[in-house]
Amino acid sequence: MYWSDWGASPRIERAGMDGSQRTTIINYDVKWPNGITLDLVRKRIYWVDGKLNIIASANYDGSQRRQILYSTDYLRHPFSITTFEDNIYWSDWDKQTVFKANKFNGKGVEAVTALHQVSGNKHNIKLIMTGKQLSSQRKV
Repeated sequence: MYWSDWGASPRIERAGMDGSQRTTIINYDVKWPNGITLDLVRKRIYWVDGKLNIIASANYDGSQRRQILYSTDYLRHPFSITTFEDNIYWSDWDKQTVFKANKFNGKGVEAVTALHQVSGNKHNIKLIMTGKQLSSQRKV
């Protein structure tokens, strides 16, 4: 499991589902890691930082970290993030909008919808598709 903390020592950590093998994977150049998501295909973690106005990613172990997008316009207060295919999607608390961009280079930023048009929790974004879910049962 993965989680973020933006208290006195901001960081992103991971551990086994039983809490064992807890380790910090991101602990520098991070301030408010509000949202994180996993790219299950490429085995990368993506996060939005509401203080630094960035979207960044790294391998599951924190290696090969890179900044995907910096913008004080589209990332005023990013809150939640998810990936699908070649895109990243995030909600912005200040702009009250869901945006998307290319997950490799941050290009092609566009507004997908305004948050007032979204029902339910307006700050958490989740993409639900049967193809995105990993099955624990194999079909023979």
